[in-house]
Amino acid sequence: IYRVGITAGSPMASPSVLYIRENQVELQDATGTSTTNTLVMDAIRILGHGASNQIAFVTNNTIENQSFNGRGINLVNTHNVDVTDNTISIESDALTAGVGVEVQGGANTLVSCNDIFNLTEANNTDRHFDNIGILATSVDQLEVSCNRLDKTFVGAEFRMIDLGAKIETNEFGLHYNGLKIGHNDPSGNAINVAVGLQNLTGNTWPNPNIVIGN
Repeated sequence: IYRVGITAGSPMASPSVLYIRENQVELQDATGTSTTNTLVMDAIRILGHGASNQIAFVTNNTIENQSFNGRGINLVNTHNVDVTDNTISIESDALTAGVGVEVQGGANTLVSCNDIFNLTEANNTDRHFDNIGILATSVDQLEVSCNRLDKTFVGAEFRMIDLGAKIETNEFGLHYNGLKIGHNDPSGNAINVAVGLQNLTGNTWPNPNIVIGN
């Protein structure tokens, strides 16, 4: 079950252009329980239905994510979406399992120049926290660039096979893991992960925590 601030998506084959910009959305925990049964909440969600002739721009939105399973921006099987210049804070109940921007499936996605941060710094004693700035799973041709990520437990995490990914010019701040490439299934078994050859051109790293694999 989802609760969503702004949602869009069309299974139609006709071409379309979508703009979601300059909105302010606050997610608060739906039940106050902060358990795994808490409703999943998205501030902005786009369902792409795999349509490659639809274009979307998500820009200049301000999001406060305070929900246990909350996603600031959630793209599901979308093509040709630009997520740029958004400000997303992760706080309160979202510190446990919140995500700033999540991209699941699809292709040709740009996540660039966003400011995504926790209000409190992640550290070794907070390992029960699993909040993530940017999370990508099985995306073709994804560019993650020019983002400022700070104090989330993981800055950016890539799962499954992300063909043609570009990870460049990002500012990774104070994280337990800045960049994580690797994932385990619910049973703890390692899952194959690949993002292609990376030069890491222009990324900055105030701390050394980069995880390749599990």
